[in-house]
Amino acid sequence: MATVNLDRIQYWIDQGRLNPKQPITMKELYKSGCISRPIDGLKILGDGAESLKQPLHVVASRVSASAIAAIESTGGSVTTRYYTPQSIRRILDGETHTFLSAAWARASGSEKLYKVAGVRSPFSWMQWSTVLNHHQMKYRLPDPTKRKDIEYYRDPAHRGYLAHLLKPLEGPSLFFRSPEERKSTAGVKKEKVLPANRLW
Repeated sequence: MATVNLDRIQYWIDQGRLNPKQPITMKELYKSGCISRPIDGLKILGDGAESLKQPLHVVASRVSASAIAAIESTGGSVTTRYYTPQSIRRILDGETHTFLSAAWARASGSEKLYKVAGVRSPFSWMQWSTVLNHHQMKYRLPDPTKRKDIEYYRDPAHRGYLAHLLKPLEGPSLFFRSPEERKSTAGVKKEKVLPANRLW
């Protein structure tokens, strides 16, 4: 996974190689020469967080907790989304959008991200497909199918694009209940209800 620190991103912005008024994605970082060719994703690290001067709107595979805190403290936004090696090749070749996919919903990204990307955030997937057709994209991005990946991108702490799927008091895990869920059901006894045709 290609990695980049916040101080390097800021240096590239100061040099005029990156435009902070556009979303910072792996495509922009690769085209500007900030990172080498990403094979299986992009991770943004928080080193040099004090050097950030303006809000950034970042879409990456992974973002460290310190980088999330630094970006959001300047008024920026962070979204993590799932990529495969094949989808990364298609993104870099301009054959697919950098973050829109079939599971992408209005709540997947921030309104600030939509504004700087120039994407009007529609209310249904049928409208997302028209957005993709408008940008003349041949392919849609895949969504995770493995449990570990689904849980990572459902986690609001990671700013995952599937976090909007969580119900109140629900944790990102697909198998285990969160401590809040366990507390809410603690001490509640279920009464045994017998069918009408049984005596005991």
